[in-house]
Amino acid sequence: MRYKLLCACMLLSTTAWSATMSELNYQDSDAGTPAYRTRILVTPEYLRMDVGVDDDNFALLNRATGQLYNVMRDEHKAYRYDTKKLVIKPIKPWKITQQSTQISTNTRQFDWSVNGKLCGQITATTKLQPDTALALQQYWQALAANQWQTWQRTPADMRDPCELARYVSNIPYVFQAGLPLSDVTTNGRSRQYQSDSTVPLRAELFALPKGVDVLVAPVQK
Repeated sequence: MRYKLLCACMLLSTTAWSATMSELNYQDSDAGTPAYRTRILVTPEYLRMDVGVDDDNFALLNRATGQLYNVMRDEHKAYRYDTKKLVIKPIKPWKITQQSTQISTNTRQFDWSVNGKLCGQITATTKLQPDTALALQQYWQALAANQWQTWQRTPADMRDPCELARYVSNIPYVFQAGLPLSDVTTNGRSRQYQSDSTVPLRAELFALPKGVDVLVAPVQK
């Protein structure tokens, strides 16, 4: 169910923008594949996610409306995600547990499980970029309806409760201790904090490329 880095964007509004944006860099990796950079740019209006290359594919979320587009430059297409209200059927049994360690005043580490299955270990802090942590939750919430449809279409014996919790039903849980510095899952994925900063706003990074066709994003199989 996990999405690889989405690529998206939308036209900028004509409303006033802040003069700066937050930049956050992670090193991400999947089981058996080389690590790659994930750059996250955040303003009060938008979140953009890419691989650190300005003219590559990228994702952009309108934080006010929840509208998310996935722009694939090589296809000359922008996929728009359904932002309708998500209604989840109760999953039984459903129990999330954790073992937590306070590393410092602002940093906590916790191992978490769903229905007895260990999902992974997260180290997070409330000290760095709290608004980026909120924007990341908004990003996953914008994808939740599509993820929920994918879950329903997945054979029962292949469904992972950790994936459902992380990407659909319990998104804020992953961010309960603030911005993740390290997020390691039991299925081989990891995310490691590299750097963060406040940089001058570059409004052109948030513009929809000219000539792309806007389509409704398909449900992932």
